[in-house]
Amino acid sequence: MVVPGSLKSVSGVSRYRDFISCLHVNLSKRILGLLDEHTLRLCQKVCRYWQHLAQETLEEMNLARTFQYKMKAMMQRSKTMNKVSPTYAKIVEVPVPVREDEGDIPPRVSKVKLFEAAYAPIKTKTVQMEERNVYCSAYFTTVLVDKVDPSRVLDYRGGSFMAVGSKDRVVNLLYVTSRAKSVSVLKGHVGSIRVVLLCEERDLLISGSCDSSIRCWNLKTDSCVMMLYGHTGTVNCLDVYADRLVSGAKDCVVKVWSLQTGKQFEDLNFKHPCPIQCVKINRTTVYSGCNRGIIKVWNMETAALIRVIDAHKNSVKCLFLDEWHLLSADSKGQVKAWSTNCDVKECLMTFNHPKEVKSMTLMYLRVITGCADGRIRVLNFLTGDCVREIKAEAETGRILSLHFHDNSILVNSSTSVMRYQFAKVFWDYTESTESGREDVVAQDHTKKVASIGSKMLNFNIKKPERSELLHHACCSSNPGKERSKSAPESVMRSEKAASERMRKRGLHHPLTRDSIHLRVNAMQRARCTDEVSVNMERNARLRDSWGPETSKSQTSPPELPQDAHLRRPKTCVPILKPAVSQSVTRPVQGRVQCHSADTRRPIRRLSGFIKSAAEEPRAPEGVFTTRSVPQSERDMKTRTSLPRISPVSPIRERGGFRLISEKQQEDCIRAKRKLMKSC
Repeated sequence: MVVPGSLKSVSGVSRYRDFISCLHVNLSKRILGLLDEHTLRLCQKVCRYWQHLAQETLEEMNLARTFQYKMKAMMQRSKTMNKVSPTYAKIVEVPVPVREDEGDIPPRVSKVKLFEAAYAPIKTKTVQMEERNVYCSAYFTTVLVDKVDPSRVLDYRGGSFMAVGSKDRVVNLLYVTSRAKSVSVLKGHVGSIRVVLLCEERDLLISGSCDSSIRCWNLKTDSCVMMLYGHTGTVNCLDVYADRLVSGAKDCVVKVWSLQTGKQFEDLNFKHPCPIQCVKINRTTVYSGCNRGIIKVWNMETAALIRVIDAHKNSVKCLFLDEWHLLSADSKGQVKAWSTNCDVKECLMTFNHPKEVKSMTLMYLRVITGCADGRIRVLNFLTGDCVREIKAEAETGRILSLHFHDNSILVNSSTSVMRYQFAKVFWDYTESTESGREDVVAQDHTKKVASIGSKMLNFNIKKPERSELLHHACCSSNPGKERSKSAPESVMRSEKAASERMRKRGLHHPLTRDSIHLRVNAMQRARCTDEVSVNMERNARLRDSWGPETSKSQTSPPELPQDAHLRRPKTCVPILKPAVSQSVTRPVQGRVQCHSADTRRPIRRLSGFIKSAAEEPRAPEGVFTTRSVPQSERDMKTRTSLPRISPVSPIRERGGFRLISEKQQEDCIRAKRKLMKSC
């Protein structure tokens, strides 16, 4: 094949089949980077040089891919950072199923249809629930127990004590302060403690063990007041409601006990196909979950199974129950929300976690979970978004359980027991979004606020203060209406601080147009000098150097040729108007000389031609001269700069001027022209 000369590469690369080896290393990597991984691995077999290039290209591609993945994850995390307001609170209307005993309730139209798919075939009503960003404020940690124990079980209900059990078959009652102190040691079990339940209002502590027994301890006397036998396997979970206790064990049986008599309800004997891992009880219902991922709901009044939830594919580890909702979490980190109404079969919301969820709760429409990956997450129950993520443990698998109460979280890990104490928050119900952004103020509100100065609110006050002042102005517009007692103290403090700053700053008077012009003009004059003033100063200096003007009564000089003022060379000899002088004048023969009153300064000429003294033309008699005393030859040197000419009045007083005739003046001009031509 003949290749045209115009298509041949100037660099000569086309002469070689292996052009990759001839190029620069960076350019070769750039070309190989356009290939996929499989082709690059084939390129490694070409030669040793290609092997190194392809290997480095693969490493760089993997590095770039990892970097992009980390940057993407960082950007996703940054989207949720600094957007959550720790003071956000709101009253939300949440749909719930209508109970059978409530009758017909007219449905209310809601702007946001929550759980629409789950509640589609069910009659619902809206219930006002409070929504808060709990556990989103600042916190500090306190180590209560600093001891490594991977088998530790713990229960804490927010009181002064917490119960701790482990493989040592002993139940410890600890007093919770800045450091947990042992109050009593309860001994009696012959197997490891698997679960403890603290009831301070009853002065009771309940423990379940691997010896298949349940013991009830009196906190005042530290004695075992009741022993419950009936299970044939390890007791894994306990829960209490009123005077009824429910227990689940490894024997796949759920039992209900009476705390007054210490006896088991024989009719309430519920079974599962696998060991029980978690149980919950309320007034009429028992909920239980097993290792197969099945959740069963039992009616205690009829002792019947009323619902089976078979949505989890892994072992159900923990449950949470309130009036309207049921939460379940499995060993793969999946948390599902259900309605307590048995007619609602669909799942309301699903929350995914990377590892097993150890504990969870639902507070103010926020789901708080403790995961085995060492993180505590605050999730929005209505949207499923993660509001906040707290790193509790550096290594995975250390978190054993979480215990929530008001503004504190007790974290039970395999290395220690720590308390996360969160700051108290004054909830702000005026915020419309989780990010804390302001609502769009209505027109009627802006009319009320106009009296306190819109410019101050817009330019001199920060955003949080602005919303607080708007609220203050709206409240102050009705003097007869007292401030609500439930107003947050933080809002009141912010209003006081803002009013104090406004009082110190004083009233706001905008500048008029004239005052602005005057200030700008003064600044410009201070910065730069006006051109007109500069020219005036230069003209004044020039006028002072030439001396005062002669009187108008002096006669005009003889007329010159029409083009004399154009062709006459500029010299230092001024053309003076002839005047009648009483002083005696005398003609000077010789060269035309021009000296200032200061005889020490040499002559300076305007012309650019410098001639010697011998070459200068001689002027005829009668030429005016300013010299009355002869000077030396060194004073005759000329310069190209302007002369310094003293005023004429002293020379006139000395009689230094001579009167010449018109003919002599014409001869002088003619000699000067000849001099110009010769130059």
